[in-house]
Amino acid sequence: PPRLLLKIFAAAVAVALVGVGGYTVLPLVHHQTAVIIEQDPKESTAAWIEGATEKVALICRETATLKHKQEYVNIVKNPAMGAVPELEAFNKQIIDHQNNIKEYLVGYVDYITKLSHVGQDIVNTELGKYREQLAQKQKFERIKISNIVVQHYSEAVAAPLDISAETMAQLCPNQAS
Repeated sequence: PPRLLLKIFAAAVAVALVGVGGYTVLPLVHHQTAVIIEQDPKESTAAWIEGATEKVALICRETATLKHKQEYVNIVKNPAMGAVPELEAFNKQIIDHQNNIKEYLVGYVDYITKLSHVGQDIVNTELGKYREQLAQKQKFERIKISNIVVQHYSEAVAAPLDISAETMAQLCPNQAS
């Protein structure tokens, strides 16, 4: 029945939109309108902190892999090495890693921008809770990464964040750039 399909579609849309921009969107099938319910800012803030930290971790991982592949390509480009058939494949992988970094950076800046619009007391409280959870799980590398989030959050409160992949690479733990 078409009405059942409409309800299933509306439920799927609601699930897909939960948490977008700090709001939950719930469709009212009978009236064909939507009700917007504001979420607890602490919940959104905690999710944004965790999301930003995850994006930094991904950027750092991709940066390290990219660096190793670039070093390999530079070595095998040496004429003394002769022809290396996989060179083209490595060059494509390098481009893929660069694109991944750009994508993660866009997501990261989005999280930081959202955090910059939340009160500092809420951000500091939620960040403290998040770091405590990381310490309990002995995820000390993530605590280091959360320091990058704190730095950029502080900068973004003062002015819009403008950060490059190169700057992020230098900030990554265990990255000697």
